[in-house]
Amino acid sequence: MTKRQGRYYLGRIHKVGVLTNEKVLDAIQHPVVIQRGKYNWTIVGVQTGEINKSKYLYGELTKYDDDGEVAIVDENNKTEQTLTAPGLIVDKSPFVFFEGFSGFAYLHVWNSIPEDVFRRRMAELITAKYDNFFVSCEIGPISDMREFTAKVSEIRRVTEIKAKVFPPNPLFGACWENLKRYLFDRGTQVLNVKEEGDKDLMGLRTNIQSVVEKVASGQSLIDVTPLPLVDAAVLMATDGYGRGKVTGIDSSGSQIVVCTTETQKSFLFAKDPDHHQLALETYRQHTTIITERNMRHA
Repeated sequence: MTKRQGRYYLGRIHKVGVLTNEKVLDAIQHPVVIQRGKYNWTIVGVQTGEINKSKYLYGELTKYDDDGEVAIVDENNKTEQTLTAPGLIVDKSPFVFFEGFSGFAYLHVWNSIPEDVFRRRMAELITAKYDNFFVSCEIGPISDMREFTAKVSEIRRVTEIKAKVFPPNPLFGACWENLKRYLFDRGTQVLNVKEEGDKDLMGLRTNIQSVVEKVASGQSLIDVTPLPLVDAAVLMATDGYGRGKVTGIDSSGSQIVVCTTETQKSFLFAKDPDHHQLALETYRQHTTIITERNMRHA
């Protein structure tokens, strides 16, 4: 019998402050509980494994109700009764985390734990483990470059480019290597950049469209590197190290806004997965991204 499938999204964790890889792993393996609204959140079912010497953690981000109730049938009286069920699970999202990629794959649960909520709650659980004391983190979506390129290519005149990026660890992209070096040389933990062009004239002088097209098609980037700072930041964001946005005018004169967070890389897999099989697919997805985008380990 074929298992029901769901959509899993890919993202990378950015660590700020004194948060380390070891602390992230400990926060997942020995999770705390947080409350948001009427529901509690934690991580259950954690298991460890290894693929090609790359260690991973599997778990399930779980949303539950401390005041849960379930309806049952009283067969003798032919009535319905309500029983209290403390800790009633509302929903859960299976995930895999590879430390070597700083990479997650996680299930998008419609109307309950959508992908953006997963990223937010997971980050909150990790920092809450350390009482939010000098630690912070975000999980940045990894963009589907073909989808991002298709949207950006509709822009005829770029009027604004902005990005928020974090220092990469442990991977970096060849086309934004200079930006990576700049962030580390400056000791930068978060960089916000923004450029605006004249909306009524030529707009910004950028070749961001041709660059992302080359990345998406696997072409050589020798002739376009090093990239200007803001263009490089957008490319860095597409690789999961922040958020980027390109705004412009299309051929009809209408404004187009393309966000890296809205073109997220994903794949289909079983909603109730075997943890090792999900880890294998997650590993394959991340290694494919590394190869296609010519990423390297620092």
